[in-house]
Amino acid sequence: MTPPTTADEQTIHRIEAFSDIVIGFCLAEIGLSLSIPSTGATLANLSGNVLVFAASFSMVVTLWWNHHRLFKTYLVLNRVTLVMNFALLGGLVLMLYFLQIGARDITVQGGGPHFFLRLMLLSFAAVYALLAGMFAIGVRARWSALSPAILPGALSERRTCSQWRRHSPSWPLPWA
Repeated sequence: MTPPTTADEQTIHRIEAFSDIVIGFCLAEIGLSLSIPSTGATLANLSGNVLVFAASFSMVVTLWWNHHRLFKTYLVLNRVTLVMNFALLGGLVLMLYFLQIGARDITVQGGGPHFFLRLMLLSFAAVYALLAGMFAIGVRARWSALSPAILPGALSERRTCSQWRRHSPSWPLPWA
């Protein structure tokens, strides 16, 4: 694989900046969805909103961190990964939209599991499938250039399936 050119690096930087803006807007939308209680009596209803906020925030921040690691180490710039990245960002926006609608139906209207929460889980799975696909493309293309320190635990040793069952590799945390 050829090393990225200056033009490729600039394009990757612009795509990463655009992605950070979309993710930042998602975080802002999550924050704006919190409502300020009008009275002390309505403060008790705030716990459901705070729980949805915390779950949404943690999902977006985890996605941002994994996206950052992808762009820092593994990303291969081509049409496929570019389309996958834009689909990932669109899926993230839809995921939060469906989560907010589903959470509103549960907390405000007292409903049970709702159609929009299923759509949120489906979009969550699609977002992480796209992220995993981008990682897979990058690792495959850059395999020979990756240092063992970058690859988690036993992956750098290229163990066979039978060796995986005998050993329990120590996988580093994503933020380590």
